[in-house]
Amino acid sequence: MKLHEMATLTLLLILLLAAPPASLAAKHLQMYRPQWSPIDLTGEVVDSWCYASKSVGDGRGPDHAPCARACIHGGVTIGIVDDNGKMYIASKTKAYTGCQALLEPYVAKRVHIKGMLATIGGCPLLKINSVEEVKDGKTGTNANSAAPKYHGAASKPASGAGSITAKPVLDAKRQNTK
Repeated sequence: MKLHEMATLTLLLILLLAAPPASLAAKHLQMYRPQWSPIDLTGEVVDSWCYASKSVGDGRGPDHAPCARACIHGGVTIGIVDDNGKMYIASKTKAYTGCQALLEPYVAKRVHIKGMLATIGGCPLLKINSVEEVKDGKTGTNANSAAPKYHGAASKPASGAGSITAKPVLDAKRQNTK
Protein backbone atom coordinates (compact mmCIF):
# COMPACT_ATOMS: atom_id res chain seq x y z
CA MET A 1 0.00 0.00 0.00
CA LYS A 2 1.34 3.39 -0.95
CA LEU A 3 1.93 6.11 1.62
CA HIS A 4 -0.75 8.47 0.31
CA GLU A 5 -3.33 5.62 0.23
CA MET A 6 -2.46 4.74 3.81
CA ALA A 7 -2.77 8.40 4.85
CA THR A 8 -6.16 8.65 3.12
CA LEU A 9 -7.46 5.50 4.83
CA THR A 10 -6.17 6.72 8.20
CA LEU A 11 -7.89 10.08 7.73
CA LEU A 12 -11.12 8.35 6.69
CA LEU A 13 -10.97 6.09 9.74
CA ILE A 14 -10.38 9.09 12.03
CA LEU A 15 -13.34 10.95 10.51
CA LEU A 16 -15.63 7.93 10.90
CA LEU A 17 -14.64 7.42 14.51
CA ALA A 18 -14.83 11.13 15.38
CA ALA A 19 -18.23 11.75 13.78
CA PRO A 20 -21.08 11.22 16.23
CA PRO A 21 -23.70 8.71 15.23
CA ALA A 22 -27.00 10.13 13.97
CA SER A 23 -28.80 8.93 17.08
CA LEU A 24 -26.40 10.88 19.31
CA ALA A 25 -26.93 14.03 17.25
CA ALA A 26 -30.71 13.57 17.44
CA LYS A 27 -30.51 13.05 21.21
CA HIS A 28 -28.44 16.23 21.53
CA LEU A 29 -31.04 18.22 19.57
CA GLN A 30 -33.88 16.75 21.61
CA MET A 31 -32.10 17.63 24.84
CA TYR A 32 -32.06 21.32 23.88
CA ARG A 33 -35.52 21.46 22.31
CA PRO A 34 -37.87 23.27 24.68
CA GLN A 35 -40.50 21.09 26.33
CA TRP A 36 -43.74 23.07 26.64
CA SER A 37 -46.28 22.18 29.31
CA PRO A 38 -49.61 23.78 30.28
CA ILE A 39 -49.56 26.32 33.11
CA ASP A 40 -52.04 28.36 35.14
CA LEU A 41 -50.24 31.40 36.53
CA THR A 42 -51.55 34.19 38.71
CA GLY A 43 -49.20 37.10 39.15
CA GLU A 44 -48.29 40.74 38.77
CA VAL A 45 -47.42 42.17 35.35
CA VAL A 46 -44.01 43.91 35.49
CA ASP A 47 -41.37 45.23 33.14
CA SER A 48 -38.56 42.68 33.29
CA TRP A 49 -35.65 45.14 33.50
CA CYS A 50 -36.75 47.14 36.54
CA TYR A 51 -37.91 44.04 38.39
CA ALA A 52 -34.74 42.02 37.69
CA SER A 53 -32.23 44.83 38.15
CA LYS A 54 -33.92 46.54 41.11
CA SER A 55 -32.49 49.74 39.61
CA VAL A 56 -35.70 51.63 40.44
CA GLY A 57 -36.76 50.29 43.83
CA ASP A 58 -38.51 46.92 43.88
CA GLY A 59 -39.59 47.28 40.23
CA ARG A 60 -43.21 46.36 40.95
CA GLY A 61 -46.44 47.57 42.53
CA PRO A 62 -48.75 50.51 41.81
CA ASP A 63 -46.07 53.13 42.64
CA HIS A 64 -43.84 51.68 39.92
CA ALA A 65 -46.61 51.48 37.27
CA PRO A 66 -45.74 54.73 35.38
CA CYS A 67 -42.08 53.68 35.06
CA ALA A 68 -43.05 50.14 34.02
CA ARG A 69 -45.45 51.47 31.36
CA ALA A 70 -42.71 53.74 29.97
CA CYS A 71 -40.23 50.84 29.90
CA ILE A 72 -42.73 48.49 28.22
CA HIS A 73 -43.74 51.15 25.71
CA GLY A 74 -40.03 51.55 24.95
CA GLY A 75 -39.68 47.83 24.22
CA VAL A 76 -38.64 46.30 27.54
CA THR A 77 -39.91 42.72 27.84
CA ILE A 78 -42.97 42.08 30.02
CA GLY A 79 -42.79 39.59 32.86
CA ILE A 80 -45.24 37.99 35.30
CA VAL A 81 -43.97 37.69 38.91
CA ASP A 82 -45.39 35.01 41.21
CA ASP A 83 -45.72 35.01 45.04
CA ASN A 84 -42.22 33.61 45.41
CA GLY A 85 -40.74 36.43 43.32
CA LYS A 86 -40.04 34.21 40.30
CA MET A 87 -40.38 36.11 37.04
CA TYR A 88 -41.80 34.43 33.94
CA ILE A 89 -41.09 36.10 30.59
CA ALA A 90 -44.26 36.74 28.56
CA SER A 91 -42.89 35.82 25.15
CA LYS A 92 -45.90 35.57 22.84
CA THR A 93 -49.67 35.18 22.47
CA LYS A 94 -49.88 33.59 19.04
CA ALA A 95 -47.74 33.23 15.94
CA TYR A 96 -45.62 36.35 15.33
CA THR A 97 -47.34 38.29 18.15
CA GLY A 98 -45.61 39.44 21.33
CA CYS A 99 -47.37 40.30 24.57
CA GLN A 100 -46.96 44.08 24.78
CA ALA A 101 -50.42 45.08 23.53
CA LEU A 102 -52.06 42.26 25.46
CA LEU A 103 -50.45 42.88 28.86
CA GLU A 104 -49.64 46.61 28.89
CA PRO A 105 -53.10 47.53 30.28
CA TYR A 106 -52.44 45.19 33.23
CA VAL A 107 -49.08 46.67 34.31
CA ALA A 108 -48.62 46.52 38.12
CA LYS A 109 -51.89 44.58 38.39
CA ARG A 110 -52.86 41.03 39.20
CA VAL A 111 -53.80 38.70 36.34
CA HIS A 112 -54.54 35.02 35.84
CA ILE A 113 -52.89 33.51 32.77
CA LYS A 114 -53.43 30.18 31.06
CA GLY A 115 -50.90 29.08 28.53
CA MET A 116 -47.77 27.06 27.93
CA LEU A 117 -44.49 27.17 29.84
CA ALA A 118 -40.98 26.15 28.78
CA THR A 119 -37.69 26.83 30.53
CA ILE A 120 -34.99 27.61 27.99
CA GLY A 121 -31.47 28.42 29.12
CA GLY A 122 -32.78 28.78 32.67
CA CYS A 123 -35.36 31.36 31.58
CA PRO A 124 -39.07 30.49 32.07
CA LEU A 125 -40.98 31.55 28.94
CA LEU A 126 -44.76 31.87 28.62
CA LYS A 127 -46.92 31.50 25.56
CA ILE A 128 -50.18 33.09 26.69
CA ASN A 129 -53.47 31.58 25.56
CA SER A 130 -55.76 33.61 27.83
CA VAL A 131 -55.47 36.31 30.48
CA GLU A 132 -58.03 37.79 32.83
CA GLU A 133 -57.88 40.31 35.59
CA VAL A 134 -57.94 39.18 39.21
CA LYS A 135 -59.82 41.41 41.65
CA ASP A 136 -60.75 40.86 45.30
CA GLY A 137 -58.89 37.53 45.31
CA LYS A 138 -61.08 35.98 42.61
CA THR A 139 -60.36 35.67 38.92
CA GLY A 140 -62.63 37.79 36.76
CA THR A 141 -64.70 39.22 39.60
CA ASN A 142 -65.03 42.57 41.30
CA ALA A 143 -67.22 43.72 44.16
CA ASN A 144 -69.37 45.66 41.65
CA SER A 145 -69.01 43.89 38.31
CA ALA A 146 -67.40 41.08 36.34
CA ALA A 147 -64.02 41.86 34.80
CA PRO A 148 -63.51 41.32 31.08
CA LYS A 149 -61.58 38.23 29.99
CA TYR A 150 -59.07 37.88 27.17
CA HIS A 151 -59.26 34.76 25.01
CA GLY A 152 -57.30 35.48 21.86
CA ALA A 153 -55.68 38.57 20.36
CA ALA A 154 -58.92 40.31 19.32
CA SER A 155 -60.17 41.16 22.82
CA LYS A 156 -58.94 44.12 24.86
CA PRO A 157 -57.98 43.50 28.49
CA ALA A 158 -59.02 45.71 31.43
CA SER A 159 -57.21 46.64 34.66
CA GLY A 160 -56.92 45.30 38.26
CA ALA A 161 -54.36 44.87 41.11
CA GLY A 162 -52.75 42.31 43.39
CA SER A 163 -50.13 39.63 44.09
CA ILE A 164 -49.40 36.18 42.70
CA THR A 165 -49.08 32.35 42.51
CA ALA A 166 -47.89 29.91 39.85
CA LYS A 167 -48.74 26.25 39.38
CA PRO A 168 -48.08 24.08 36.34
CA VAL A 169 -51.10 22.12 35.17
CA LEU A 170 -50.54 18.50 36.20
CA ASP A 171 -51.25 15.33 34.23
CA ALA A 172 -51.07 17.15 30.90
CA LYS A 173 -49.18 15.71 27.96
CA ARG A 174 -46.05 17.73 27.15
CA GLN A 175 -46.16 19.22 23.71
CA ASN A 176 -44.32 21.63 21.46
CA THR A 177 -46.08 24.80 20.38
CA LYS A 178 -45.29 27.39 17.77
